[in-house]
Amino acid sequence: DLYSGSWEHDMMNGTGTYNFADGDILTGEFIDNRFVNGTYKTVRPSGIYTYTFKDNSPVKIKIVLNDNSIYDGDIDDSGLNGNALIHYSNGDTYYYYSYSKSCKTTWTSGKCVKVTE
Repeated sequence: DLYSGSWEHDMMNGTGTYNFADGDILTGEFIDNRFVNGTYKTVRPSGIYTYTFKDNSPVKIKIVLNDNSIYDGDIDDSGLNGNALIHYSNGDTYYYYSYSKSCKTTWTSGKCVKVTE
C-alpha cells in the first residue's frame, strides 16, 4: 500500500491518495488516519465501481460495467437508495427517483428531452 498526501502528527491528515496493493484507490480527505470525504475506486471482474463518500458514509456510486452499461446514483449505508440514472449498453436509459418510482427517458447532448412513465 502507498499513501501520498498531507501528513500531520504521524497520521494521514488533510488531502491525499491511498493506493491499495490490489489496485483500489482512496482519494480525498483524511482525518487521523480515517478516510472521511472523497472517492473510492475499485476495479472488479464485472467493471469499475467508484463510490463518493461524505462524512465517512457513502452517498453516490457510479458503476461502469464491462459491456459499457452505467449505473450512476445515490446510495447510503444500506445500499442503493434514492435517485439513479441507468444507461444500458443497448441504449435504453432509465432514471429512478423518489425511492423506486421509475420512467424511461431520452437524452440528447446530455439533457433529458423526453420522459415516458
